[in-house]
Amino acid sequence: MAIEITHLSNALISKTKDSTLKTFQLGIMAGIYISLGAISYSLITTLNKSDAIRLLGAFSFTIGLILVIFRKAQLFTGNNLLFINLFNKELGFKTLFKNWNVVYLGNFIGSIIMVIIIHTLFKNSPHFIINMSTITLKKVNYSFEQAYSLAILCNVLVCIAVFFGVALKKIWHKIIGIIIPITMFVFLGFEHSIANMFFMPLGLSFSEFSLMKAMVLFLSNILPVTLGNITGGFIISFIIYYIKDYTPSQS
Repeated sequence: MAIEITHLSNALISKTKDSTLKTFQLGIMAGIYISLGAISYSLITTLNKSDAIRLLGAFSFTIGLILVIFRKAQLFTGNNLLFINLFNKELGFKTLFKNWNVVYLGNFIGSIIMVIIIHTLFKNSPHFIINMSTITLKKVNYSFEQAYSLAILCNVLVCIAVFFGVALKKIWHKIIGIIIPITMFVFLGFEHSIANMFFMPLGLSFSEFSLMKAMVLFLSNILPVTLGNITGGFIISFIIYYIKDYTPSQS
């Protein structure tokens, strides 16, 4: 099973070649895709909170990143791997931050579109509302340090999934490479900034908090989680950069 890091590097740098409009559009699509995975997780775990059901929900969440990879959408947490191209001196900080900013905004817009749709569909579903409120309450009660740490671990796994999803050649290798780390991060309760752009606004939309209070709670989570995701992306990028191309020997 060949792992081509140069292929990953080329795929990443190509994301910075898209026009700003196309990057933004692909960012919106990624936000929608991740939200679809989050919706699937939310609906399944509404049944109950047993470990088996949570594991099934975590498995279903993987459809989000599978769609992102195969539809070549632009996801902020995946694009944190652009650190590799920064290390390779293929781009500068200005290009890096421009891509991240445009993609992050696009991801947010895509997520909010899905929040509006799901809120409208499930506003009269008490069991679903209770589940979303429970998920959100857990997230807003993390300290800055907890949210940051959980986000680092999350994006270590997400970037590993993106690495396998892009660098491996065979489709079934790609899918397995995505499913395992993503299922792990969701089941273990790690924090993903783009998923939280769906989970938190939706959960808060069912609450009695004022708009200002809801915004403060959202920002108290999304800021440390975003920073943690970037840190996790940096860690994996650093490791991948020093691995170079690797092809396991055949035994």
